[in-house]
Amino acid sequence: MIIVSEDGKSFVEISCWEDIITRPKYEPKVDKEQVKLKAIIGKYYLSPKHPCGISSCGTAHNKGFLVVCQGGIETNIGHDCGRNIFGVDFKTLENQFNQDMNIQRYREKIKTYQSRIESYVENIENLKNGDIGGIATYEKVKWFMTKGFETNTLNALERKAKLKDNRIFELQKMDNRDIELARESGNYETHNKVQIGLLMGITAAIDYKKLKTLLQVHLSEEVDKFKSINADTLSYKDLQFWHNWANRLDKRIAQAKEIIGECKSFLNDKNISTIRSYKTHLSN
Repeated sequence: MIIVSEDGKSFVEISCWEDIITRPKYEPKVDKEQVKLKAIIGKYYLSPKHPCGISSCGTAHNKGFLVVCQGGIETNIGHDCGRNIFGVDFKTLENQFNQDMNIQRYREKIKTYQSRIESYVENIENLKNGDIGGIATYEKVKWFMTKGFETNTLNALERKAKLKDNRIFELQKMDNRDIELARESGNYETHNKVQIGLLMGITAAIDYKKLKTLLQVHLSEEVDKFKSINADTLSYKDLQFWHNWANRLDKRIAQAKEIIGECKSFLNDKNISTIRSYKTHLSN
C-alpha cells in the first residue's frame, strides 16, 4: 500500500503497481543525468518486486518512492537507489515528504477529535462537577493531606503511597528462644512485623496533586483552546502539539477517573478512622 501526496495536502491510496504505472505522467525509465528531482510524492511497499525507474539501475524492489521530476514526469525509485544516486538532495526531499505526510495525519486526527469534542466536554464536566465530583474530591483529599493529620502521619502516608504499600504493621517482640534461633542463622532482629491492617486508596496520598493539573489545565483550559483552533492554519510545531494532545485525551480522562476512585477510597470514613487509630504504626 502507498499513500501518495499530490500537493502536500491531499492523499490518494495506492494498492498495487498498476495504480502507479498507469498514472498519466509516469515513465518507467528516466536518465538520472537528464532529469532533476522536484519532489517525492509517494512512499510504497508493494509486491511483487518492480524495476527501479532509474535507467542505469533497474534493480527490482518492493520498497521505494514515487517521485516527480522537473517537467512533471513521474517515476519510481528504489529505497536505496534514491539515497545512493541523489545523496543529500534526495534526503532533503524525503524529509519534506515525511513532514507533508505528518501534517496531513496531524490535521486528520485534530479534526476527528474536534468533531467529537462536545461529547468529551459533557463527560469531562461530569468528571469535574457531576456525579463523579472530581474537583470536590480533590479539595477534600488536599485538606486531609495538608491539615487533617499530624506531620508524622502525613510523611508516613506519602512514603507508603510512593511504595504503593497499603499494609499496616505492628512490631511484636520475639521471645528469647526465637531471638536465639534467629541469631544462629545470622538474623539479629528482636521484633517481628505482623500485619494488623490495610489502608484504602493509599496512592491518593500523592496522586491527588495530579488531579488539579488534569482537571483544571488538560481537561479544562486546553479543551477550550482545542475547540477553537484551525488545523488548516496551524504551524507544524502547533500541529504536533495538538495531535499529541488529542492522542492523550482519552488516557488523561481515564487517569483522572482512576485517581478520583482512589481518592474516594482514601476518604472513606472507615479508612480515615484506620489511619488515625494506627497512626503510630504507619512507619513500621
